[in-house]
Amino acid sequence: ITFACIGNIAKTNMRILVAWSKILERVPNSKLVVRSISFSDPAAQNEFSMQLKSANIDSNRVELLGPVSAKDYFASYNDVDIVLDTYPFNGGTTSCFAAYMGVPIVTWAGHSLISRMGQSILGNLGLSDWVTFDEPSYVDRAVTGAQDIPFLQRFRLEGREIFQRSALGNHQRNAGGLDL
Repeated sequence: ITFACIGNIAKTNMRILVAWSKILERVPNSKLVVRSISFSDPAAQNEFSMQLKSANIDSNRVELLGPVSAKDYFASYNDVDIVLDTYPFNGGTTSCFAAYMGVPIVTWAGHSLISRMGQSILGNLGLSDWVTFDEPSYVDRAVTGAQDIPFLQRFRLEGREIFQRSALGNHQRNAGGLDL
């Protein structure tokens, strides 16, 4: 199983890194891919590597990737099974991209707008059972999701259609009144 976090690493913190460590510990032979524009700077990549080490995440199970072309960016979702959302600042656009590419997201919802975006996105996709509200349930959900290979395969095939049918992908409703 390949877990991923794709986006702004400034949204990460020790709390979420420790949760990721627990997920990797409970899912043998899994790995974590972290893609961030920040990794075009070697100093940022080095600093993040040190944070991962502080969270007891084995560097042999992590791949840190920098920015790529749009085509390669979207193609890279084909190598990901589950996206691990950040907390307390959830992903927004990158979570939509993941769902569009057929990759489910485990999110940890909080009490503020920035920590409820994942809940909103997943609710629109009919994946409310992928929304968690604390670290233990976040870890458990990621582990359970990793074990549900039939669901992962089905969502890979149907995710784009589900996204397009949802309010998130309804461009006519969302932008139909704009006169450009």
